[in-house]
Amino acid sequence: MGGFIKMVFASLFALLLFLVGGILCLGLIAAGGKKTTIPSHATLHLTLPTSLLDFPAGSEAPFGDPETTFHDLRMNLRKAAVDKRIERVVLQMGMTDAGWAKMSELRQEIAKVRAAGKPVFAYCDWLTFRNYYLASACDSIWAAPDAYIVFDGVNGERQFHKNLMDKLGIQMRVHKIEKYKAAGEIDIRTDMSPEARENAQWVLDETMAMVRDSVIADRGKDAAWFDARLAEVAPRAHEAKDSGLIDDAIYWNDLRDRWEGPDATKGKNRIVTGAKYSAVTPASVGLRGKTKVAIIHAQGAIAGAKSGTNPVFGGAMMGSDTINKELRRVANDKTIDAVVLRVDSPGGATYTSALIRHQVAMLARKKPLVVSMGDAAASGGYMISYPCSMLVANIATRTGSIGSIFSLPNAAGLMDKIGLTTDRITYGPYASITSLVRPWSAEEESIVVRQHWRTYNEWVEDIARVRGMTFTQVDTIGRGRVWTGRQALARGLVDSVGTIDDAIAIAAAMGGAKAGDKVNEVHYPKQQTFFEALQAGDFMAARHILALALWHEAATSVDETVESAAALTAGDLSIEPSLLP
Repeated sequence: MGGFIKMVFASLFALLLFLVGGILCLGLIAAGGKKTTIPSHATLHLTLPTSLLDFPAGSEAPFGDPETTFHDLRMNLRKAAVDKRIERVVLQMGMTDAGWAKMSELRQEIAKVRAAGKPVFAYCDWLTFRNYYLASACDSIWAAPDAYIVFDGVNGERQFHKNLMDKLGIQMRVHKIEKYKAAGEIDIRTDMSPEARENAQWVLDETMAMVRDSVIADRGKDAAWFDARLAEVAPRAHEAKDSGLIDDAIYWNDLRDRWEGPDATKGKNRIVTGAKYSAVTPASVGLRGKTKVAIIHAQGAIAGAKSGTNPVFGGAMMGSDTINKELRRVANDKTIDAVVLRVDSPGGATYTSALIRHQVAMLARKKPLVVSMGDAAASGGYMISYPCSMLVANIATRTGSIGSIFSLPNAAGLMDKIGLTTDRITYGPYASITSLVRPWSAEEESIVVRQHWRTYNEWVEDIARVRGMTFTQVDTIGRGRVWTGRQALARGLVDSVGTIDDAIAIAAAMGGAKAGDKVNEVHYPKQQTFFEALQAGDFMAARHILALALWHEAATSVDETVESAAALTAGDLSIEPSLLP
């Protein structure tokens, strides 16, 4: 009976796959002959999403517009700066958890568009302290007359689980290296340790100094004005206009009517969406040179073999097989002159990180390899970075966090509460050292601690060897300490502070390009589409892509509501304890 039911459901899913595939094929055939047409005097309309991934993750959805990423915004701004058809750019934004480093890089791309003589406007549905850092880089800041304006600063909160674990009867056995490895505290403390608080404060102070100085310069104001706006907290739009926080209070529909053009009703709309403009190739607007630089995007929590997105909790995942495949691909591609490894990761599993690190080191011996650090290249993110020829961090990157956490729960108390008992037989004196229902003996704990320190020491020794430092120098700035890009530069953990554009220029020069030469960028990993999976006969992958797409479409409205609420109420530290605000 069970086999029959499975067969029925399998047949129904195959039919659904066939029908959806057929409909999509017809849609692609109908759209295939259409050329992307950009009208003259066009307004490029870009949107800043609530969550901003560095690069498209996982497989390409078979329907709907793809989620906007940092890569999409960067490329569209670069093209707009040189595309004569684009007259202006408007960047619409609301609640966002985009990192400071990504926004810092987008600010520089906006500056290039403005330097080309094209105005860039920020339109805010929500105006927050975070998105204001990006908006202030634009020529003008506009908001709806009834927009939410919350210029409140940064609230770095972190949740601790110890009391919950105690109530459940679960004891977390945590060994962290060392005092500054804050992520290891959340299950064994009820508040920040002095070291974790100190680290959080020095990163926050450095980042806020950057934001404060930039905003004051952008708006032509002084420190007293900035402090007054923080004290005002939540002005109405007209009050924000009077104080100089925004330039005008206007509805989006009024702007749209102004920019659509007189023939908008005839299908000749002069507002070009970011999704449409993404189809314009860099080569078509003159952004292609002889030197070929491959950019490999390594983003998300490091774990497992395959990269993608977490369908339940969201966020990108970095897998060793996926990244190593791309590293080997570019190593063996004779047409590629240099490589940039774009790292945007808070770290993850040590073993997975070590596998990627080994492949990175192999590539660095064959071709010029430059790291570009995004919002984070910390812990495992730094582990996969330091073997490269040149390390470029953004001024606001969170990097370092050279340390480690070992964690194993003991749920014996929980088992007692719910009436479960355990018995065992063993072979070997330490066969039950990984048991989840009994505590360690003193000897077992000493084994764990000794092996953990040995792993850390080997890592520090290798960093010292590659970076030309002593063990003591690395250890002194390690043990879990997190640094901004500028702080990391001062301590020898990176070689330069800059953007991904700077990293690409450095790599191109190392690959033989002359100053000012255009570069041919090639980005990896490529997203596999639904139809590519079908053509390859990989029906399991096709089914996976379709299922994720359907799940995504069904969950989008709920996700947007939850993410907006979370972005408004959650502190910066609660996302990833090791990254700080």
